[in-house]
Amino acid sequence: MSIFSRLPFSPERQLTRSRLQRNNDKTAGRTGGIVLGAFCAIALFLSVLSFSFSQVSEPGRVKDYIGLGVGALTEIEQHLANELPGLKEVINASDETSFLLPNFPLDIPLSRDEIFTASNDEVRQLVLVRAGSLIYEEGLIAFDRTGQQDFGYFSLAFVVQQALVLGDAENHMISSIFALLTFIVAVFAGIGVVVSARGYHRFRNIGLAALFSAIPALLLILVVIFVVHSFVDTDLFAQDLLSILENIMAIFLRNFLVVAIFGCFCICMSWVFSLVTKWATFKKASTF
Repeated sequence: MSIFSRLPFSPERQLTRSRLQRNNDKTAGRTGGIVLGAFCAIALFLSVLSFSFSQVSEPGRVKDYIGLGVGALTEIEQHLANELPGLKEVINASDETSFLLPNFPLDIPLSRDEIFTASNDEVRQLVLVRAGSLIYEEGLIAFDRTGQQDFGYFSLAFVVQQALVLGDAENHMISSIFALLTFIVAVFAGIGVVVSARGYHRFRNIGLAALFSAIPALLLILVVIFVVHSFVDTDLFAQDLLSILENIMAIFLRNFLVVAIFGCFCICMSWVFSLVTKWATFKKASTF
């Protein structure tokens, strides 16, 4: 008789085998769900991060930021108060239709009508808008009238120039495309998370993935804002730059907060469905 002959059928052995197979399937499904959830969280984080950057780097928004920075750097209100009266006297004695704002570090043209009919606040807005557009197109070289200025690699001007490059139209387009691609990946990963779970656990798992993608980013943004606030003194120029940074951080904060709220909503929905299921089961059992 062969020692490799099949053992006789045993219901107990078959039951144990089925139980072990179910446990293995549950373990594999749980592991697969965790992997998909982590993948969904990472893809969602990258999508929101790149989408936020694409919003920050919109050309109109970047020009506004540059204009606000120029206004803080040049003390534009005081400059206009000092220069506009003399400029109006020059205009009265001239037949030209366009004039440059005197003693301003940028060549900003103003028409005769704008100088005479616009208020100081309106002229200020015109100057900042045109300064933002000029620097956006040319970079910090717009401040160099001699063409001989060299921005060193370890200077603040070099850092500002790199920030301008980072916020140009090309990077805006790249970040928008990357945001769309990572969002598509997050959607498919989220579908996998939903399919791999059962019942109300589907809402819980997708909610956890959203929270894990948003909470670390929210904490990091709040830490950055706190640290910057702690280093900024009462200097008006520093306060103006801080307001620009806060505006930028607010966009990131808002977008990640939306994801966090979505995650909390999904988890709450899982609890609601769990309570409804338990209540329905209890009511069904009490009828017998």
